[in-house]
Amino acid sequence: MKQSQLSPIPKRYVNLMLACLAVCGLTAQAAPADIDLLIDASIERLQLADAVAHYKFVNKVAVEDLPREALVIATAVAAGKENGLAEQEVESLFRQQMTANKIVQQGLITKWQAGPAPTGPVPDLVREVRPKLDLVQAQLLKGLLQSRQDRQQADCQQRLAQQAQAKVEAKGLDELHTRALGQAISRLCS
Repeated sequence: MKQSQLSPIPKRYVNLMLACLAVCGLTAQAAPADIDLLIDASIERLQLADAVAHYKFVNKVAVEDLPREALVIATAVAAGKENGLAEQEVESLFRQQMTANKIVQQGLITKWQAGPAPTGPVPDLVREVRPKLDLVQAQLLKGLLQSRQDRQQADCQQRLAQQAQAKVEAKGLDELHTRALGQAISRLCS
């Protein structure tokens, strides 16, 4: 595993994520919203997994990077706590998101190993992909806060499944990304 090519989140990106949380209006007084924001952000994060997989495939970097995952979770938990989210719910959401992203990354890498390999320029993980992930992660935190009441409703799982299916169809997600989305949102309902 080439850990040296994957660096921790630079402080400026942590600050960007925290600033985005403030700008996005993430406060404890935010009105409850639907779970759409969580589904949309989860899909966007899974789509970014394609670029991460491309980078890792070309650079022969392992899909799993536990120190990086721990750093992302710690950053998300800290940002969540500042906005009234429980550590456990933030950690659970981000662990599910990371597991889902690894499903996409490993699925794509396995496919590419059998051929054909991805074409086009290799994404810049640090300067291009991670800043986008930081913004998506801020949206996930915002969605987690705003959907609190929705996620506690008795029909949450049914509505979540229906809304996720509608978005899968609307965005034309393939089987790999659809399966990963199921993992990413599997523990949202209380």
